[in-house]
Amino acid sequence: MPSPFAGSLALSALPALLALLLGCCFTQSAEAGSAGIVPGQSIDGVKLGESGKQVEQMLGTPTAGQISGGYLQYYPPSKFDGEVYFNAQGKVDGVLTSSSHFRTSQGIHVGSSFSAVHEAYPKATYEPTIYTPRYLTPRYTITSHYAGQTVLTVFHSVPGKQTVSGIEIDFQSALG
Repeated sequence: MPSPFAGSLALSALPALLALLLGCCFTQSAEAGSAGIVPGQSIDGVKLGESGKQVEQMLGTPTAGQISGGYLQYYPPSKFDGEVYFNAQGKVDGVLTSSSHFRTSQGIHVGSSFSAVHEAYPKATYEPTIYTPRYLTPRYTITSHYAGQTVLTVFHSVPGKQTVSGIEIDFQSALG
């Protein structure tokens, strides 16, 4: 004869099982969704190629800038803490953040050491000091392809430091 406690034991385990299953699903969607950095594609869900209207719907009213002017800035109190760059058609061609809220699937974020970047992305190219139209920094760069274009994911530092101070994702054509 089954124990009278067997049913209550199974019911008491149900919340834990449900939490485990939901936790698994939320972890996967957060990593692949809008709460992180997907090298070569997006930061906080802002994807290369999206319209300015989509960006404003996602991030809200910018601190400064205009889509027609080529950029929108989102600084604290915005969690995004960065800039979104646009091409002449008003589509996102670059995204930059200096927020430590976002991580890649490899755990890299603003504040990570350059040795952690190298370990997570061994094929990334290191340049000790480089000038770009948007930054003068030492950096690690990952080159990939998205939406039929070459994309650069850049982990910037500041001179004299070996930690990530900003993460930028751009269509290479946008950098001239």
